[in-house]
Amino acid sequence: MSRRSTTVWAIGAVVVAGAGIAVAAVAVQGAPHAPTAGASSSASAGPGVTTGPPAASPTASAAPADPAPSATAPGAGAPGATAPAATTPPATTVRTVSPAMSYYSFAGRTLTLGGGVSGLVDSGGTCTVTLTRGTATVTKSFAASPGPSSTDCGAMTVSSPTLTSGSWSLTIAYSSPRARGTSSPTEVTL
Repeated sequence: MSRRSTTVWAIGAVVVAGAGIAVAAVAVQGAPHAPTAGASSSASAGPGVTTGPPAASPTASAAPADPAPSATAPGAGAPGATAPAATTPPATTVRTVSPAMSYYSFAGRTLTLGGGVSGLVDSGGTCTVTLTRGTATVTKSFAASPGPSSTDCGAMTVSSPTLTSGSWSLTIAYSSPRARGTSSPTEVTL
């Protein structure tokens, strides 16, 4: 290998190493809890993987500048750098609730009932009424509405030729991204 090609390779290695150090500096500077000396969390993350969020301000890099506008994060085009992972919102805990029926009436194969979820003010949820008698099942869903201190299923009307006089088991289920639950079966006489 000639002296000139050795020099070109050495300069290229310095540029690549400098870009890697700049990316590492951005990752450590932006991390709210940077590892202390002797910590091995960055060693187990693998090459090119950062363990903290990117810095809020751009930093100088030895990598050549891209004259075209880019939507990538600072340092994302540097050798050995990885694009930041997609931001995942924190996991939401789904609350378990117990919907309850407040009243019901039956006339001409139509059941009208009210119900809701006490102590939960929630929007975007669904109330589902299920009536079961032997092998017959009738189910209907309704949009729920938030109230001042509860979530209201409203006046729910279930009409079906299957609904006949007699004893039926009724449940009300509530489901939303934030809460879900089903009432205990209640025997209703139609």
